Amino acid sequence: MDMALGDLGGGDDGRHAARLELLGAPALYVGATTVAIPDKAYFIAATLALAPGRRMIRSKLRDLLWGSAGPAQANANLRQLLSRITRLQRSSGFVLIVVDAEWIRLADATAIDLVDWLDADVAGLTRRREWPALSGLLCRYDRDLLEGVRTGETSLDDWLTAERERFRFSWIAAAVALLEAGAAPPEVSLAIATRLAARDNTHEAAYRAMMRAHAAVGDIAAARRAYATCRQALLAELGEPPQPETVATAERVLGLGIAPVPAEPAAPTPPGPSATRDRPRIAILPPTTAFERWAQSRAYALLEDITVGLSRYRSFRIIAAHTSLLHGARPRGRERDKPWCDFALFASGRIDGSALHLGLRLTEVATDEVIWAQEVALPRDDLRGVHREITARIVSWTADAIDRAQLAPPATPKDPSAYRLFLEGRRFLQSTDLRDLRRARKVFRDSTRLDDSFAATYAGLARTHSLEWLVRGAPTPELLEEATALAAAAVERDPDDARGHREAGFAKLYRKHHDDSLECFRRAVDLNPHDADLLADYADALAHAGDPAAGLDAIGRALRLNPVPPDYYHWVRGSIFYQVAQFEDALAALSPVARNPATARLLAASAARAGDREAAERYARAVRETFPDFRTEQLWNIVPNRNSDDTRNLIDGLRAAGLP
Repeated sequence: MDMALGDLGGGDDGRHAARLELLGAPALYVGATTVAIPDKAYFIAATLALAPGRRMIRSKLRDLLWGSAGPAQANANLRQLLSRITRLQRSSGFVLIVVDAEWIRLADATAIDLVDWLDADVAGLTRRREWPALSGLLCRYDRDLLEGVRTGETSLDDWLTAERERFRFSWIAAAVALLEAGAAPPEVSLAIATRLAARDNTHEAAYRAMMRAHAAVGDIAAARRAYATCRQALLAELGEPPQPETVATAERVLGLGIAPVPAEPAAPTPPGPSATRDRPRIAILPPTTAFERWAQSRAYALLEDITVGLSRYRSFRIIAAHTSLLHGARPRGRERDKPWCDFALFASGRIDGSALHLGLRLTEVATDEVIWAQEVALPRDDLRGVHREITARIVSWTADAIDRAQLAPPATPKDPSAYRLFLEGRRFLQSTDLRDLRRARKVFRDSTRLDDSFAATYAGLARTHSLEWLVRGAPTPELLEEATALAAAAVERDPDDARGHREAGFAKLYRKHHDDSLECFRRAVDLNPHDADLLADYADALAHAGDPAAGLDAIGRALRLNPVPPDYYHWVRGSIFYQVAQFEDALAALSPVARNPATARLLAASAARAGDREAAERYARAVRETFPDFRTEQLWNIVPNRNSDDTRNLIDGLRAAGLP
């Protein structure tokens, strides 16, 4: 039997009305009194509010709250937390959760703002253009979920970050629809626009609404300040002027002509040595241990293959083997005051039975800091498949470790190098948020001003245009055309850098030039077969071109090289499983990114085709909340399938999930 925690002391007589606030700084009120409860009690309430049926299995909630603890400790922690909540409910007179031996669910007796927001069906209000009700919700619930709360528990903080983003996306989408419709009174529009600009100071819809609201009450000076603030924010954050629509609004509202403000022109590249000298130098040193002949042969063969693999990267330079041998034989002394390389890969080992266990460590030479270490086992028998896979992993790990080390704050940050700016742009590219994409573009442009010859920067610029085209839902072909031109500029600067070919393939894929796209990807993979991110993109291109089997093979190789991958690896793998009608496998592949709003469409279609109606409806609801204007017919313009049946199959799955 279900039992409300706290019901053990008697009935409901004398209970006070309770209200729980989860949006903004969390707080619990019983009547006019604030009741202090544990932070994780807020997490429980938020988790249950967002769960299907507002309930969750105890073991799942336990793992979310204490993912890093062992099962016994996590069970004990959950029992203690529930016991503490029980005592608080008895003493303070409220009912928040109901438990039984297996489930925990949210009680109906406490009013919760997050539940009110979810039950209001914001996406439905937007579609039905019920602006008064929508504006009330936006003004009332304009703060982040569990604002300012962190637990230090990685799985829980990751969950909270994802849910905050979902709520933020939902709020922003509804706010933009309301503001662009011009349906709210000026004071309400101004309040919502101000909050939108606080959430994203480069969102031009906010500034357009501010200008209109100020002008409606006759405050032209404030409207002019709003436009100036918009222009300054865009130039500072993104290096771009306002969009033509914003300029047109300013001209109409302010009653005067405004010349579009051009982005700052690129400064000419100064004469002298290229900034490519800022790229780190890496030495692969010989083993420090004497081995039997067979083991020495295995060790040197591995190090030689690592050298060849790293040489394919253009982000850094490999010291010639002869120089590495000479320096590796020298004693450590005063010569270390002027490091002859930036990073060194050292090797030492031991023989255990019929295998050589080789310890590798990557060290930053100037500081002697070990930034990466790994032990690998090389069998005595010449197993080339094992050798190749080990080599590929070490090359990938080493390249990633060097990039992370280079992103550490420099000793003199006043004059950042072109390479450091390139890495900073790459960091922004980890996100598909439009603001971060434009920030990446600005940083890459700044990098080209220091070194116009660095091909990887142009490849990064190309990626920002391709991803913006995707994020904005295929608005116009110009973004892809610009991405193609920038990728060509990267290839022109360095034909042997795989990244330019990769970006050319990526842009051509979404222009539906499948054969040209695959040719670019094949060239890129030939140049750098151990780049896991490249293989993930190649897998996507293969599948869209009609070869899902080859796509699954490529994404499998990418995951072996990068076992803790970015989100889009899972997205690519899940989409290919969907394409071949392995819907349960698609759901499993997408499970690590199930909280990401961008995957909700594919999850909804997969769940519907797998027969999981409840999950399909849940993901479809997430799609409507995050993308209120989404229509399945839009996929004909976005998804670059060569075979139209693949696109129709996806659309049919989305419609089966209840999406329009």
